[in-house]
Amino acid sequence: MTTLCIPQIFAANRKRAYSPLVLLSATRKRGVIWGGDATHENPSEDFARIEAWIEEFFAEGNTDFRLQIKLYYFNTTTSKFLTDLILFCNQHYRAGRNITVVWWFFEDDIDAEEFADEFKEYECVNFQPYRVT
Repeated sequence: MTTLCIPQIFAANRKRAYSPLVLLSATRKRGVIWGGDATHENPSEDFARIEAWIEEFFAEGNTDFRLQIKLYYFNTTTSKFLTDLILFCNQHYRAGRNITVVWWFFEDDIDAEEFADEFKEYECVNFQPYRVT
């Protein structure tokens, strides 16, 4: 199994990338969706690649995976795909796999904090929110 890497996308007129770095490693049994903004109007292709990679990872007999997510901003469209991704991970969790999702959010980001609170209430997957100060 290979590592999945989806690089950040930068625009000349922006200080931050408008897409996060995605790096999923089978040998390390972990992945990150890290940095930048998640402002794609249609992020379905990237999320489909992430879900396909996770599916293959577990199909090969792996049982442990840790996914860390830290975004500066995410739009409504990306929020839906993030929700779907976490619920997708939850299916594997309920099937007996040890999967942890670590959600990093900035203390002044009310939307990201509410997103974390919602998943804590669902009691799905091993969901660990962390506030960044």
